[in-house]
Amino acid sequence: MNVQILSKKLITPSSPTPSHFRNYKVSWLSMFQSPLLYLPNIFYYPSSTGGDNIERSRRLQKSLPESLTLLYPFAGRYIDINLILDCNDKGVENVETQVSGCLSQLLEGGELEKTGEGGL
Repeated sequence: MNVQILSKKLITPSSPTPSHFRNYKVSWLSMFQSPLLYLPNIFYYPSSTGGDNIERSRRLQKSLPESLTLLYPFAGRYIDINLILDCNDKGVENVETQVSGCLSQLLEGGELEKTGEGGL
C-alpha cells in the first residue's frame, strides 16, 4: 500500500483563549488516572467519486478551529516542569493523505510505503 501525503496544516482555534484560561493546571490525581501521552487520531473515510472527499475535507478543516475554541487545552502545549497545559492556541496538525489500497489490507498486516511531504 502506498500512502501519499497531500497536505500538512497547523490549524489554530478560531478565536483566542481568554487570558484567565491560559494555564490549565494538571493535578497529580489526573496524572495517575490518565497519563499524558501523545495519541494521534487517524480518521479513515472511504473514497468516493466526484468532489465528495474534497468537500468532506474542507468541512472538517472548517469545523476544527471552532471545536478548538471550545476545547482550548487541545490547542495548547504541555509543560512538564510546571505540570500545566499552556493553552497558547498553537493549534493541532492536520495531515491529509491518500492511500492506494483498502483499509482491510492494512488491518491484515499490509505494509505502508510513504511518499510526499516527509513521513507520517
